[in-house]
Order: sequence, then C-alpha cells, then structure tokens
Amino acid sequence: FGSSPLCNPPATRRGIGCGGVSCAWAMAENSCTEASELLSGTPGPREERVQATSGRGGPGAPGLGPRAAALLVPALLLAALAVARTATQHQRAAAAGRRPGEVIAAYDATAAAYGGGGPFRCTGAAASLAPGRGDGTTWRCAAGACVQAASRCDGAPNCLDGSDERGCRRAAAGAAGAADPAAAAPAPPGSSSSNSASFPLASSWQPPPPTAPTAQGYGCTEPGNHAYREVWRAQGTRFFDSFNYLLNDANSGAAQYLTREEAVRDQVTVAYESYAILRAGPRGRHLKRTSAKVETKSKWTYFLMAAQFNHVPWGCGVWPAFWTHSPDAAWPTGGELDILEYSNDIASRSSFHCGLSNRCQLDPAELRKPGCPQFVDATFNFTGDYQCVTHYPDMIGCAPNRLPLRSGERLAARPFVVAVEWTAAFIKVFRIPAAEAPADLAAGEPRPDGWERWLAAYYPFAASERNRPGSCPEPGRVLKAQRLVMSLGFCGDWASKVWLNSTCANAKGPALPSECVAVDPHNPMGEVPGGPRDCCTAFIYDEYGRYGAEDYLSRNAYFNVSWIKVFQQSGRRLDSRGSLVA
Repeated sequence: FGSSPLCNPPATRRGIGCGGVSCAWAMAENSCTEASELLSGTPGPREERVQATSGRGGPGAPGLGPRAAALLVPALLLAALAVARTATQHQRAAAAGRRPGEVIAAYDATAAAYGGGGPFRCTGAAASLAPGRGDGTTWRCAAGACVQAASRCDGAPNCLDGSDERGCRRAAAGAAGAADPAAAAPAPPGSSSSNSASFPLASSWQPPPPTAPTAQGYGCTEPGNHAYREVWRAQGTRFFDSFNYLLNDANSGAAQYLTREEAVRDQVTVAYESYAILRAGPRGRHLKRTSAKVETKSKWTYFLMAAQFNHVPWGCGVWPAFWTHSPDAAWPTGGELDILEYSNDIASRSSFHCGLSNRCQLDPAELRKPGCPQFVDATFNFTGDYQCVTHYPDMIGCAPNRLPLRSGERLAARPFVVAVEWTAAFIKVFRIPAAEAPADLAAGEPRPDGWERWLAAYYPFAASERNRPGSCPEPGRVLKAQRLVMSLGFCGDWASKVWLNSTCANAKGPALPSECVAVDPHNPMGEVPGGPRDCCTAFIYDEYGRYGAEDYLSRNAYFNVSWIKVFQQSGRRLDSRGSLVA
C-alpha cells in the first residue's frame, strides 16, 4: 500500500482533515450538496447536507420534504449533467497523459454499466466527502451498490438516489439472519474467549448483500477443466514444520517478528491436533510488539490452494495478510497475490502486483459481463483501470473484487475456506463458508470449475490479452513460482497512516491530536520529530498498560487455521460435464 497525494483542493480538508489519505475531486461540490438538500428536504449546515448525500443520515434522517417533491427530478437532471461534464474533463485529463494517481476514478454514471442490481442503485460519480466524526459510516457507490468507504475522505462515489445507511443495514441484517449458525472459533492461548470483544470496530455497519448472478455465475469466467491432486499440506501438531520464520518488517511497523524458537517460547505460534494459532505476543523491543511471519518452504508454479480459517485477526492497529510472493525475483517482478489483507476497520480485498517487465492490465469487459458477477477494481487509490503494474506511489496494482467486501471482524465471525486457483490463463480467489465447503474438496478431488458461486476475485490474464493484444503479453508468466505467507503486522505505512480516518482515532490509544499523530508512512515509528508519538504505535505497544492493548489483542488479533492444502494438476483434464478424460 503506497502513499497517495493529499486532498486537493484544500476545501475538502474540513473538520479533522484527511490525514494524508488521497481525496479525489471529480464532481462540483455544489452539485453534491444541492442534490443532498433536495433529497433530505432540509437545508441545514453544509456538512449535514454532505452527510445526507453520502448516506450518513442514520435512523433519524428526515424523509423527502415538500420542497424536494417539487424539485427533485429537475435537480437530479442538473446533477447528472454536472456528472457528465466532470467525467468528460477527466477523460481529457487522462488523454493528456497525467499520472495514474492524478486520474480520478470515473465510475460510470449509471449502475447498468456495472450490471448493479438490488435496491441500492447508485447514479453518482466520484465526489469528495466531508471528513466524518469517528463513526465510520461513510458510504459510497461501487458497482451499483452502497458500500462503506475505505476511509472517511477518500474521493469515493456518493449515492445520489437516496440510498442510505438504513436501507443497507436492513438488507444486510436480513441476509445475516438467514445464514446458518457456525460454531465459535477456538480461543488462542491465554484468551478467555475467541469472539467476545465489546469494542464495535466495524459493527456499526453492514455491507449490502451481493447481487445474485444469473445461474450462480456459471459460464461467466474461463474454466480451467483441470483435475487436481494434493501435493502439500500443513495440518496438526506439526503444522509449522512446513514453514520458515521470517524476521524482516518492510512496512516500517510496530511488529517484532520472532524466530521459531522465540515464537514457541512465547506461544505466539502454537499447533494443536485440529488447529494452529498465530497470534499477537507480548511487548518486545522499544515500541515493538512481538508477532510472527511464516513462509512455506515449498514453492509452486500453477496450483490450487485451499485453507480453512476459523478466525482471522482484526482490530485497531492490526495488519494481517495471507499472501504469496516469489523468492526468485525482486519484488514486484516476481509477482505478488494478496489473498486476504486489511488493517484497522478497512475491508479485506484481494489484489495482484506485477512489475514493468511482466506487466498486465486486465480487460474491464471480462470483469463486467451482463448477467454475471461484477468485479470492481477495489484498489485504494480508486483508479478503476485494472492496471496490475505496481510502482509506488501512483501505481498500486489491481484488485478486481466482487462486492460486498468484508471487514476483518466480519470474516472472523464465522469459519470459512479461502481458495486460490492459479493457471496459465487466470487467477481465481474463492471465499466459501465452512458450512458450505464443497464435497469434492473434502474428498481430496477438488473441482474448482464448480465453485463459481463463491468467487470473490478474478484475474483473467489470458482473456485480457486475447481481447486487447499487448495488454498482458505473457499471461502465463505474470508470476514466477510462489510461496505462501501468513503474517500479522502492526501499524506501519498503512495502519498508522490511515489511523486518523478510521474508527480507531480517539477510541483506542492516546488522544489525537493532543497526545499523538497519525504519522506519514515514510517517517520512523515512535517519536515524530517536533511532535508527539504515532497514535497506532502508542496503542499497540501500550508501554504503561493504559489502553488495554494486551487484552484487546489477545481477544482479537490471532489466526486460527485448521489446515492449508496445495493441489496441482494431475495430468488429466475434465470434459464439459466434469468427468475425467485421458
């Protein structure tokens, strides 16, 4: 996660400001506030009008007033004209050769362009939001649905058609109520319970339900037609025997990664018969908290990987990741796939990173097929161009994810299986509730072509090159042989940087800004020259036990994983009916 330009123009930096998070400006602010005023029927202060447009009105938000009833249609037509005019301006800016970080995410003005469905259709283009007040309930439009913004000042699209937080909550609550209950995950050593935290890090919001694809999405993506056999497994009391322990922290964070001997001694990694734990440990060196980062000793080219997680870390200052990288080339030339990655209250998403020599840009047409699941490029700078080349700070890879995105707290609530199929043509990432795990996977004969209903992210390398020659010249070589990595980091050049724009600010750790600051990612952690300490690091280290970090992390910040399995092609293929052929 690279640094991004500060908010521009300065008018977007009202209230508490943006804290260094990129704030795009793609629509005239007066258009947003006019539409907001008419939708609510209440003029009110400027910030309240912006909140109404962004869906932050809450249960007490007023309905349509008499003034709105007479003026709503012409006002929305004017707003649509402003959107179209701004989109044209940004197309011209892109044509003028601006850097990717300067080209604002120009989502289409109509939800139909993304095939969005359901009651939360969005008709807005990108617009800056006024910074919130620590409640984490800013909403934005993506793929025709209202979703929570990654931060409170991020240039995300507004929902201008009256979609609001209340409607999204109701729909999500109904969907959650229909879900099958799942057993609670076992607690890590030294913890009284696994999911007993009372701090509502992300429980103040519920993402909208995903749009149901036609026929569960079958036929929407390229099939692999491969039969697989198991070649590697980590499970049981010898789970960590298959991993190396890495000590480096390239993220300038507050994690002190331990050797295997140290991790076993401090119970940071513990393996039992039916599950293994990797958790936040005690305080380490000054301003560091102990943790672990483990990497498989084996590497593979093309594989199907599946792992069952009973719990994943979440919380303020926590930066967990389950990802792959290549030991055979410098980053990002060897390629990197982030399977799960998030920090603070930011939702998890899959992303892919490659270099200039193995460049690849995905074809949007393959990711937005009518009647199929829609994969929005959910990168944190909202370029929306599906460009997978990574060159910080402007180019941070591609992230074609299916909505809704899930926060770490949501993921931790129920056991799930995450799976990755990497072939010479594509990468698919699946997220499957453990209670729905396919029988073919349990039988050791996985058939991922039948898992489309659980597809969470899709990278169609070969199809993109076929459709747009030169966009992904060597689809089978965008990654070199990969190792699996599981890491639990703290703060650093992501979680620290966005602390100000998360629900963690002034809810955990010292008071901001009187006692701490959200540091620039390139400043050293701890004491900031001429100012107080980094808020995130001060909370995670909790030198004098003032903030309850030990108990908070013990309850929330741990991986509980039953097994990880890797399969490779058996040499036989499947026919169109899924039967083995020679």
